[in-house]
Amino acid sequence: MVFIHELGHFLAAKAVGIEVQTFSIGWGPKLWGFKRNKTEYRLSWIPIGGYCKMKGEEDFATAINEKKDHVENSPGSFNAASPLKRIFVAIAGPLVNLLFAVIVLSTIWLFGYQYQSYDAKIVVMADYLDETAPEQGYRGKNSPAVLAGLKTGDLILSVNENPIASFSDLQREIVQQARQMLSLNVERDGVRFETTIVPELNAENGAGLIGISQFVPTVIDAPEQTAIAAGLLSGDQIVRVNGTEVKHFQEFLRSINRDPKVQNLIGVRRNGGFEQLNWSAAADEKGGLKLDFGIQSKTFSTPSYNLFEAFGRGWNEVSSTLVSTFRALGHLFTGLKPEGALSGPARIIYITGEVATSGFSVGLAEGFRRFFEFLSFISVALFFGNLLPIPALDGGQIVLFLFEGIRRKPVRAITIQRYQIIGLVIIIALSVFAIFGDIKYFIGK
Repeated sequence: MVFIHELGHFLAAKAVGIEVQTFSIGWGPKLWGFKRNKTEYRLSWIPIGGYCKMKGEEDFATAINEKKDHVENSPGSFNAASPLKRIFVAIAGPLVNLLFAVIVLSTIWLFGYQYQSYDAKIVVMADYLDETAPEQGYRGKNSPAVLAGLKTGDLILSVNENPIASFSDLQREIVQQARQMLSLNVERDGVRFETTIVPELNAENGAGLIGISQFVPTVIDAPEQTAIAAGLLSGDQIVRVNGTEVKHFQEFLRSINRDPKVQNLIGVRRNGGFEQLNWSAAADEKGGLKLDFGIQSKTFSTPSYNLFEAFGRGWNEVSSTLVSTFRALGHLFTGLKPEGALSGPARIIYITGEVATSGFSVGLAEGFRRFFEFLSFISVALFFGNLLPIPALDGGQIVLFLFEGIRRKPVRAITIQRYQIIGLVIIIALSVFAIFGDIKYFIGK
């Protein structure tokens, strides 16, 4: 993503006649490189970030050291270019990040894809409260789902008139729209009705929450040897546990005895018949429940769109992500914890690995799709973050160049230096904050 960002600056600089001295992927000492047409291309030792060094830094350093009022710019240097050209170079990096995201997402929609999920049938979490818990939050009896009149077993058909095919679609709509009024089209026992709902803000990560989980039918998939020994087979649907009827996975979890020394009487529907089996729960390393079988999901397929439709879909996804990012910035002042909103490199790398691993565990195509979707999200974040009006970032530089263009004379060298120092302090503070946030994140896991 950094390579794509810096490539935007590089191509824009070349296009307007600014000399690029070094184009590096990574920071620190050079690992490998070559020189061509006055530009040194290099890979550097520290595999985080990168930079596009343009001619003119020496001129600026000379002006500061000799206490000159203005920088004496040499031909082909960055500061010798007009403010408009410098704005073009500064904005090119973020714009290429945005373009990358649109192209990737449009390509995904162009070919279509399959994914695993469940129908958009819901379980209202308030129905399964732990009555001893002092604070239920969005899971409680005043959750957005309860206030909207939703009930376990409801099927969500659309959100703000956007059709919902799966629970993944529903989750995506809700997560991105915390504190926004949403219109839901719902089906209950064959009857359709509409209601409105306002997702709560999750202060930890900025996600919208309404107090529901997915309605997962208890159909067994890929049983392990211990489950097979108990008589459970792939395709069995668990309908009773210890004499209690269960309709979905949440009820199954609530009904089983989790003591591995105690057997549960499991009633399963198999090939139109009914079987009763004895099965014992197992515990993981932390003492939590460990099932020795999986639960079947459903395969959904998206259509293949033509080029123009795919581009529209890709652009809409990017626009939606940008809107969500703007809202998240506003939520920082109204309850969102900053450490949840700001991720450092360690957490980003970890999450990227988790996304890729979960995708590739399903299949090669699904792995690449999820991986590139996540890269697109990061690319949009780079577009947004770099255009914030913070000195030393692209947005801060654009503000400086606009100021110079309006007043029609160069900004004093010492003013530029102080402006950059302010930006550097802000960037260092944000970096330290992000690193501590990453440490807290990993300790929590």
